[in-house]
Amino acid sequence: MKKNQKLFSLKYTLLLLVVLPILAVAVILTWFSANKMRNALQEEALEGLGASTAAMTELMTVIDGDWSEENGIVYKGDTRISENYEFVDDMKAQTGNEITIFWGDTRIATSIKDKATGDRLIGTKCTDEVKKAVLLNGEDYKSTNTVINGEEYYTYYKPLHDAQGNIVGMMFSGKAGTKASEVISGVVTSIIFIALSIAVLVTILALLITRRIASNIEICSKKLALIAEGRIDDAAYDAEIALMTEKRNELGVIAVSIELLKKKFTEIVEELMNDVGSINNLVGVLNTSAKGARENTGDLSAAINEVAQGATVQAQNTQDAKEATVNIGSEIEDVAGDAKILTDAVGVMQEIGDRAKGNMQEVLTSTEKNDAAIAAIKEQSDKTNESAKRIRAVVELIAEIANQTNLLSLNASIEAARAGEAGKGFAVVASEIKKLAEQSNESSQEINSIVDELVKQAEITVEETASLVEQSRQQTALAENTHASFSELEKAIDTVNDSADKINRAIGLIDKAKNSIVDTIESLSAISEENAASAQETTASTAMLHDAMDTLDEQADELLQIAQTIDKTMRYFQIAG
Repeated sequence: MKKNQKLFSLKYTLLLLVVLPILAVAVILTWFSANKMRNALQEEALEGLGASTAAMTELMTVIDGDWSEENGIVYKGDTRISENYEFVDDMKAQTGNEITIFWGDTRIATSIKDKATGDRLIGTKCTDEVKKAVLLNGEDYKSTNTVINGEEYYTYYKPLHDAQGNIVGMMFSGKAGTKASEVISGVVTSIIFIALSIAVLVTILALLITRRIASNIEICSKKLALIAEGRIDDAAYDAEIALMTEKRNELGVIAVSIELLKKKFTEIVEELMNDVGSINNLVGVLNTSAKGARENTGDLSAAINEVAQGATVQAQNTQDAKEATVNIGSEIEDVAGDAKILTDAVGVMQEIGDRAKGNMQEVLTSTEKNDAAIAAIKEQSDKTNESAKRIRAVVELIAEIANQTNLLSLNASIEAARAGEAGKGFAVVASEIKKLAEQSNESSQEINSIVDELVKQAEITVEETASLVEQSRQQTALAENTHASFSELEKAIDTVNDSADKINRAIGLIDKAKNSIVDTIESLSAISEENAASAQETTASTAMLHDAMDTLDEQADELLQIAQTIDKTMRYFQIAG
């Protein structure tokens, strides 16, 4: 009962694996095709409306004359367009579409009627969206859901132009949305019906195929069950399996594999039965070999222990050498750090020396300028002293002239006194000359006093200037000596810098050599550790081998028992002959 349930489950599993993808693909393709078809039919309907609108627009151009409006009536030339129902009804009969002519945004002739009253929709307006697209932008407008008088329409609007190219109105073609949707839905329904029919046929075909496959699998399963029960020589289902081997598919491969399995199973069982006797003979030989090997492993274990001890000592010595080399490397790194500090310090000293040398050069230049300025001051002081002396001589001359004038005024006063009344005027002049002479004498004395002080100060300035010249000369000599010392210091710093560079290069070479030594020692250490580990592993393996030899003899007896068990087990399989 359980086998039948499993077979039933396998049948419908295969069926689902085949049918479900087909149904899924059919549904997806149907949905996709229906949408594409719906969109295509809608676009085709709009294109038909566009062609109808274009034809009617072109028909308007055939009518002679231009567009005009008189007393609310629109004409095209002499032809009245307003409420010209004959024209729009005729066009509707020919195209099957509703026809409307707009003047501006207002319907002036249309085939569309109000369903409630039966009146034509004359005087009604188009939507703002249509007005903007057609009347303002001069574009064609099409839609699948324009609402007119409470009903959706497929619509197409096209602008009408006068002779000057101005937009004066619109031409409209439309179809009620319900009618168009009915046509489209009918086509989509047909597509869905066809797809479902194909899916049903494919499902029936898949069911037939899966039932046949399941039947063949059942035969293979039953044949394998007989082999599993040991009934290898049972001929049941051999004919069906033989027919299946002729098929060029997976079932044929399975059938061939079952026949090959039966053949190989038979050969293996026969060979195992023949080998059981040989195993019994080999067990005795194995016991003898195990005893000899156990004796030899004792000597081998002692020799390997000595090798392991030597390898361990060698690994420890190599590790000590590695640690010493690493310590040397640390010292080298410290020396390299100190050399780097020395190099940086030399660089700083060199930079400071350069700045100090530059500053000293500026001091030297400034000192030379001071010397020139002091020399100029000294020269000017000498000139000032000479000028003061000349002023003193002039003042003395003025004083002498004032004394002479004073004597002359005295003589003039005496002569005026002798002259009496006639000499009064001369006496007044003589008096004024005397006052002037006295004032000149006082002024010359005062100037003379000032000039004396000026000469005294000038002489002091000359002396101090001479002292300043000597000090400046000494300062210049000291600055030149300092500048020369900085030049020597710069040479010394360059020498130290070169030495530091040599130290750095030498340390770099030493560091590379250290790294090479460390790498070599690490390789030796690794090799030594591997040798020690290998020796220890070998020792352990030898001990294990010795233990294995002890148990090998015991296992030989167990092997004999196993061989007997195998012989009994092989008799489970029924082989003809």
